Formats: sequence, C-alpha cells, structure tokens
Amino acid sequence: MTRYQRWSLRLSNVTLAQITQLALAEGWQLSDFMRTLVVLGAAANWLGLQSEENLQLLKMKTELRDISKRLGKFAPAARQTRPYAPRRAQDTDVVGLILPTELARLIESYAKIRPLSKNDLCGILLMDGLMIYLSGEKNLMQAIVPADRSPKENSVTQG
Repeated sequence: MTRYQRWSLRLSNVTLAQITQLALAEGWQLSDFMRTLVVLGAAANWLGLQSEENLQLLKMKTELRDISKRLGKFAPAARQTRPYAPRRAQDTDVVGLILPTELARLIESYAKIRPLSKNDLCGILLMDGLMIYLSGEKNLMQAIVPADRSPKENSVTQG
C-alpha cells in the first residue's frame, strides 16, 4: 500500500502565484506547504464532524450511497456520475498535490457526500488553510512585537 497519493489540482493563476510566493518567502517547498495548508483547512472544517449527530448522518448517507450503487447495477441509466468542477473563464494552472493516503480517502469520501469535485474541495481546504496560516502568522508577529512598540524604536539612534 502506498503512503501517499499524487493528485493534479487545478487552481487559478492568482491563487497559485500567491501560495508559491509565500512558500518561497518562508522557505517552504511548494508541495510541503500546499499539503500543510490542506491539512490545516481539513482540520478546521472537520473538527465538528466528530459529534455523534454528524457521525450518524454520515453513516446514513454512506449506507444510502451503497444501496444506490447496488441499484445502479440494475439500471445503468440511473448511475450517479462523477461531479466535475465547472469550467471558469479565469486562467488556471495544474499543480501536483501529494497527500497522505488516509487524508486523500477522507477528502474523496467527503466530496462524494457533498456535491463537490475533489478539485473544488481541495481548493476550498487550501484557501481555508491559507487563511488559518496567515492569521497564525499575524498573531505571532503581534505577540513578538507589541503594538505600542514599533521596530524603529528598538534601533539605536545617534544624537
């Protein structure tokens, strides 16, 4: 069994440029940074899924999907099709995303339950992770440099 899965992810040029620029500025490899952002976004979005009510709902949807698949074998025209991301007018690029196998399975399962493609879901998780990362970085900078002291006050001035 492989430990990682490689997916191709289509992102807007602007988003990809911002993530690439931030990764380079902070000393990250792009693939590691993107994987970290997806994990951050997934953790933030799915922390509430562990409640008993959500687990029951997911279990029921999974059972219904399995029944639907079995019935689909008898009626091929009624088979569920793969959700595709709608084509957009904006320029996009394809980038590789390497995810741990278990996380990839969770994303696939979640995308099947929701009317989302894997690409759209990964894009959402990536942007959510980016917001969390940038918020954490801002909070760290505020903790390091108090608001009442600017970095210029710390320098030695000659009079």
